[in-house]
This record gives sequence, structure tokens and C-alpha cells, in this order.
Amino acid sequence: PLSQTQHSCLLFYLVRSNRRRPPRILQAARMMAVPNTARGVWLLLLLLPLSIATAPVKSVQYVDIVEDSWEDFTCDYDADLDSPGIRELALFLLDNCSATVPSPIPADPEKSSAAIIYLGDITGRNKNYRKIFGTESDGPFFNDQHRTASQVLHLRSGDLGSEARRISVSAGPQANGKCLVCAQSRENYAYSETRRARVRTLRRPSVWLSVNRTKLNPSDALQVRQNDSLTVSCNVAGNGTLSARLLRDGVVLREGQKEARLELAKAQPSDSGFYRCEGSSNLEPLRQRNLHFAATNCSLLVKFAPKFEVDEIVRYTPVGQEESIQVKIRAYPEPQLACRADPPEAGANNNAPTRLMSYDQANYYAQYRLVYSNLDRVRNFTRINCMATNEVGQSRLEIELTALAPKPTITSDNKTSWWNSYHLTWQHHVNASIDSYRILIVYLQPNGSALNTTEASFAPKAKRGPVAMVSSEEKLGQRRHNGVVFNLLPEAAHDISLKSCNRHGCSEFSRPVRVRTVAQSHTTFNDPNNPKYRRPLNLASLGPAAPSWSLPLALLATSLVRRLTED
Repeated sequence: PLSQTQHSCLLFYLVRSNRRRPPRILQAARMMAVPNTARGVWLLLLLLPLSIATAPVKSVQYVDIVEDSWEDFTCDYDADLDSPGIRELALFLLDNCSATVPSPIPADPEKSSAAIIYLGDITGRNKNYRKIFGTESDGPFFNDQHRTASQVLHLRSGDLGSEARRISVSAGPQANGKCLVCAQSRENYAYSETRRARVRTLRRPSVWLSVNRTKLNPSDALQVRQNDSLTVSCNVAGNGTLSARLLRDGVVLREGQKEARLELAKAQPSDSGFYRCEGSSNLEPLRQRNLHFAATNCSLLVKFAPKFEVDEIVRYTPVGQEESIQVKIRAYPEPQLACRADPPEAGANNNAPTRLMSYDQANYYAQYRLVYSNLDRVRNFTRINCMATNEVGQSRLEIELTALAPKPTITSDNKTSWWNSYHLTWQHHVNASIDSYRILIVYLQPNGSALNTTEASFAPKAKRGPVAMVSSEEKLGQRRHNGVVFNLLPEAAHDISLKSCNRHGCSEFSRPVRVRTVAQSHTTFNDPNNPKYRRPLNLASLGPAAPSWSLPLALLATSLVRRLTED
């Protein structure tokens, strides 16, 4: 009987020498005595390489290729697999990875299915191969018979060293779904597969902007009308999970998967701006190549009708002078301006010349200058009617020119820490011509009803009188005045109002301010900050509108005591 070692050696010899004749292997196996189950398992392990030999050597991998780009793929020579020393490589381009590599090597190169051949000892001596590829070099060479290969593969290089042979190619997107197989020749003129990979084409993200489902080209400048209904969409296409972002002037407006949409029921000028669509993919192969992101831009301009923006609609102007008026209009497209004076006899130049000073295309502002001269007849209000027009619409503005005195505005609050006076501040238009002011003081009873009134006039620079001027200044187109009002009663409420006058008449009284003085005492009377104004008591100086004799006797007595005490 044979020992276990003898059994193994005999079976190995039979397998190696009768690889093409499986029946003899089975016959030899029957001749050997299998003493136990362990020997049966050992026999199966020796027979296992027979089934593996018919399967591909390498498992299927993937080669990721991005559209419009090429990806390198390399076949390396393995000397351990080439015991005969043929030293030949081949790259096959198969329609799918379930197909097998044809074997053996055909003698006629026109029958070879290899896309690229690296000539070795066998094909290098074959006159048919040399006839096609020439005799100057041993490869690598494209097989011209494989017509689709040149469309999907680019030959990069081939190392010509005696041992370190290599075929390096780049596969294009048209190879999607095909299979790249590396093989090298071995004994019996057959190919031994060393690498197999399925080509997978990936699309980098592509983005586009659309308005109302109309696709825009990059850097388009779209113009729409105000109040138009718009849908601005940022769209993304590609592989993997796609994210979309819609921005305007760098601010994110919407985000979403594959699409970010902004609905504008009525487009407004504020919707104008620089729109940007950004898309990205989460595929790692794209991120590794920094090809996972894409963006496009366009500008959106909302056309809108003119809108006047003026600081004043009433212009106070001296009589007989030329008047220049700056008019600011916001509009897109650029507006046209026309103005006319009403009534016509107000000035000799009724149709005012309008001159465009500038147009700010970034902020859509137009600045015009109007010039009116010969205003000698302006005594009341002269209206200037202006109309701004563009293709979207029109807008009207009425500016009034007048030589009348303006109504003052009291800006001081209603508080005073004095018993007989009050610090008054007021303002009016800086160009107004003022000859004098009139102050109206209403003395109030505890129940809020009027006890008596007095009205007096004072000059703009008066230092004495019912109001003593302290200072004046110009600021932001206004003339501001500070003064002190005298002749108030202690611990009493007063309504104080002003109006301005010139040779053409007086304005209306301003809105009154209600002031309540403090009680008269030793402390308040001797307060060094109290601007007491001493003058002879003259009730008639309060003016004809103030019937002082109607004051109650107690009120007159209090006033007399105060005057005598001051003197």
C-alpha cells in the first residue's frame, strides 16, 4: 500500500502531466486507495486548481472616468507568470466584463481581438505582425483592426525594459460600460489575464439658470418689467446626490436638491442684481479630482417707472433772483424730464430748461438741474409741474416757488426750570426771507382754558423785547434760532407759537408748545442761570391783541409785586 505522502505525490504528478485529459486523473484517483475521510479532503484540495484555472485571475474592479476627461489605466508585466520568457503584453477592450479573453494568440494579427499589443518573442518573430507593425520597434502598437479602440483609448507610454514592461493608456467617456483586460502571453501560446476593470463614466455637475423655464446662457443680462411674475431656478444635473444653491449678490436665497427655485409674484427693483447658481455632487471620485462643483452667473435687471426723490417740494426764494433746482429721479431705463411753470405769468421763462447732470447706472439715479430766472413777479406760490418718463411709465412732481415767509417749526421741548422765562428754539428754510417774527403767548387757567393772550413782534437779531435772540446757525438746509421768551407767569401754563413775516406777508402760526413755569421762590428768583430781563412795566407793550386789563386783580397784583421786587 502507498503511504499518504506517496498518494499526494502521485496525484500531483498526474494532475500536472495530464491537465488536458481529465479522464486519466479520475482513473488514477480510482487506482489510489483512500484510507479515510482526511485523504479524500486532501484529494479535493489538489483538484481545486483545475476549476480555478478556467476563471479570471483578477476580480473585476472599476475605473471611474469623468466626462470630457481621460483616466489612466496601466498593464504591468509579471515575470513570474511568464515561465517561457515570451515577454508579451496585450490590452483587450471587451464589450462587457462577462466576456473571456480569446486564447491562444492568433497567428494572423487581423484576427486578434487585442486593442493594444506589446510585441514579444512570439509575435515579434511573426512576419505577419512585423508586416503590419514594422521592424523598427517591438511596441506597443494599436491594433488598427479594433476600430473602436482608438475612439475610447489613448496610448500613453510603454516601458521597453527587458523585465519592467508596461502599457499605459487613458480611457475616455465612450468606454463607459466596457471592460479593460490586461493579459500577458504564457506557455502554449495562450494569454494569462492579470487585471480586469469595468469602465464607469461619471458626469461632473452641470448647472444652468432659468427664468420662467427659459434656460439662460452664462453671463446673460436679462431685463424684465416691474410687477412681472418671475420664477428664477438654479438647476443641477450629474451623478450622485446633487445640491443646488441660488444666490443674489452673494446672499443665499434658496437651497435644494437638484433645484433651487425663487418665486417672484411681482418683480421689484430690489430684485435686480447678480444671480449665481452653484451645484455640487457628493461623489468621492469627483471630490478627489476637485470636479464636484460647478457654477454659472447672470444678471437680472427689473425695469421700473421713474420715481422722484427730492428734499423739498416748496422752495423759498428771494424775489428777482435766478433759481436753480436739483431734481433726483430713480428709474431704469434712463428717464426723460420735462417741466413747466404755472401760472405762466409768474416768470418770463415758463418752460424751464432741464439738463441731465448725471445718471448713476449702478444705482439707477438720474440727476437733473432746473433753472428759473426773472422771478420778479413771484409774490405768492408758483407751481412747477414736472413729468419724468421712460418706457415703463411716468411720474409727476409739483414744486412750489414762493417769496412768502415760511411757517416756523418749534423744536424745543415743553420744560423750563425758570419761573418767568423759557428757552425757545425754532427753525425754517434757510433761503426764506424773514423781516420779523411774531410770538403768541396764551396764558392758561388751571383747567386748561385760555385766561388771556398776548402777541408781540421781534426782529431776527433782537437782544431785548419779548424774545431775546441768543444764536442762529444753518444746518441741513434749515436755519435754526435760539432765544429766550420773557413775561411768563410763575407756576402757570402757557401755549407759545411763532410765525414769520416779510414784506409779502406773514405765515401761519406754528404748532404751539405748552410750557409750565416753576413757582417763584427765593431759590428760583436768585438762580444765576435765570436770564431775567428787567425793564419798566408796560402792559401796553404786550400788543393790541392782549387786553391786559381783563386779567384778574390777583394776577395783576402778582405781576406788579414781581416787577417791583426785580427793580
